[in-house]
Amino acid sequence: VIIVMAVQPEPNAYLIDRYLVATENLHADGLILLNKMDLAENESILTRLRDEYEKLGYPVLPTSISDAGSMHNLHQRLNHKTSILVGLSGVGKSALIKTLLPGQNIRVGEVSAASGEGTHTTTGSILYHLPEGGDIIDSPGVRDFGLWNTTADDVIYGFVELRNHAGHCKFSDCKHDIEPGCAIKDAFADGEISEQRFKNYKKIIQEYTN
Repeated sequence: VIIVMAVQPEPNAYLIDRYLVATENLHADGLILLNKMDLAENESILTRLRDEYEKLGYPVLPTSISDAGSMHNLHQRLNHKTSILVGLSGVGKSALIKTLLPGQNIRVGEVSAASGEGTHTTTGSILYHLPEGGDIIDSPGVRDFGLWNTTADDVIYGFVELRNHAGHCKFSDCKHDIEPGCAIKDAFADGEISEQRFKNYKKIIQEYTN
């Protein structure tokens, strides 16, 4: 699962973490792609994403359709795999595939100058075959991504740095909130879980589970 973000607007970590929860529960590999790097004033956004996610095992790949080197790196990661590009409208998913497969007739939409949001150019998921082997799926852009019908256990499993601590709390029915002896809260206090990820974990629990 390739989570496509663009440098403008700045990537939303809460959205990334929701996609990663879904990815982990699919037992798929996750990759974060920071697209439109040609629009970045510097590499600070890329550095922050790498500092947060690569230590968890998620590669962060910078790309721009005007940079042949970055497109080659993306192509190498796609070969001999089945991959799907997911993300908000306007982050450049279809443009990436059009650049990778120039022989395909792929529509590319515009980004609104007023809202900064893209149009829904891709209205259904489309599978393309890569010449060297492998498939890539272009999914419709979205305005948001939710984790409906998700359990608290699904959310914990989706946070790779939490799952190994979940079974070691003092109480078997620990909600990892105010209970004493919570292994997850202890791991956060010890710096094993970042503040951003812990905050997003709690927000997902509150927003999508009972």
